Amino acid sequence: MEHSVIALFEFQESNNQITIAREHHYSLVAPEELAPGELAAYREATRI
Repeated sequence: MEHSVIALFEFQESNNQITIAREHHYSLVAPEELAPGELAAYREATRI
C-alpha cells in the first residue's frame, strides 16, 4: 500500500463562525504492517 494520509476535522460554531475544534492526521497502512500489539490496542479502543 502506498503511504496515504487522511485528516479528520471536528468543527464548532461560535459567534456565528465555524472554526476547527480538533484536527487529527492518520496514516493508512495495511494490517500486515502493524505489530500484533498495535492491532490488539486498536481492537480494544474501537469496542462499542
